[in-house]
Amino acid sequence: MSHLVVFSLYDDFDSVFESYCQENLKVFVEKNATTIECANKTIKNERNLFQAAWRYKFVQLQCKHFGSYASRSSGSRPDTE
Repeated sequence: MSHLVVFSLYDDFDSVFESYCQENLKVFVEKNATTIECANKTIKNERNLFQAAWRYKFVQLQCKHFGSYASRSSGSRPDTE
């Protein structure tokens, strides 16, 4: 059985999601996001603008511990002997 919950504002979702993360010791980061301010800049017809009360047009949340570790080290330190 699936539970579908619809939030009218991102802040409502965010408060519920923060509670979930604290209860389950999960950490999520915003991987990809398009803010409403940025999305509205590309819309020419003012009737089609997104509501300013929303925070994002699109947001992708990802667990901070997702994926495998990839070192960025080159293996050498400059200016050391």
